[in-house]
Amino acid sequence: MMNFNFMHLMLVDDMARLYFGLVQMEILWGGFPTYYQGLFVPSEYRL
Repeated sequence: MMNFNFMHLMLVDDMARLYFGLVQMEILWGGFPTYYQGLFVPSEYRL
């Protein structure tokens, strides 16, 4: 049970790192308005 909880925490940590990494990329690229529309918008609609 401890192993399962540890793996779950590691997965959540990786997801958080990926999510905040995408947010930073959006800000650096000057695409901050698209952050409110959602991070998973196809690139065709980000222009």
